[in-house]
Amino acid sequence: MDWHADHILTHRRAFWRSSGQARSYVFRVWRRPHRAATIRGMIKSGETRTKTLAIHTVWTTYLTWLPGDKRGHWSPLFDLYGGLLRNGHQLNMGDEGTRKTAANLATGKPKYLRDSEIDLAAQTIAEVIRGGSAVGVANGVPAAAWTVYAAALEKQHVHLLLAANAESVSRVVGRIKGKSSSRIGTADGNPGQRVWTAGFWRVFLFDSNAVQVARNYITNHNLRRGMAPDPFNWITPPPPK
Repeated sequence: MDWHADHILTHRRAFWRSSGQARSYVFRVWRRPHRAATIRGMIKSGETRTKTLAIHTVWTTYLTWLPGDKRGHWSPLFDLYGGLLRNGHQLNMGDEGTRKTAANLATGKPKYLRDSEIDLAAQTIAEVIRGGSAVGVANGVPAAAWTVYAAALEKQHVHLLLAANAESVSRVVGRIKGKSSSRIGTADGNPGQRVWTAGFWRVFLFDSNAVQVARNYITNHNLRRGMAPDPFNWITPPPPK
């Protein structure tokens, strides 16, 4: 989903059923120029705040999912996380006028990754998730190591299911996008090209059932392309429940 040219602020509430118990998510989607598109979930079970187990992140290549796209502004993932589409709450269905306006505001051309560029992105992820000062330092603290529960890298977008970490997910995604964009641009002979859209999508998962559902969703992307469910050696499936 490419949101950099949009400026819509919405709030929606959905309900997630897990282990027979209804749990409430609040989705906040920021669509403003050069701002991250964010989806946050907060769950309470009685009076106890549930611990985050994993974060599902998604980002797209540049200009491959504009506002007004005929697929709508909400990905099918919203149906996965709470049944919003099924319950009639899809936001901003496709509109050609909106799509053309967003395209006119954009600079550059749509970016579709070649297989060699997908390989470069995968190599970058492998390096970044190892952490350490060689990867980056923020406020004197070396980059954290991250565990990836599932991953799918496609021509138009990336899915990562990350184990919860004390470090901000924005930092690790920022490193991946920044380093891979530089590598892909250099390999393509165009180091200044836009590879990824601004910002990324994220949802926080709070129980093992939700983590497994997200993992199945991501691995199915790979299976549909004739690949192994976990095609990268840096993926570590979550421990059994």
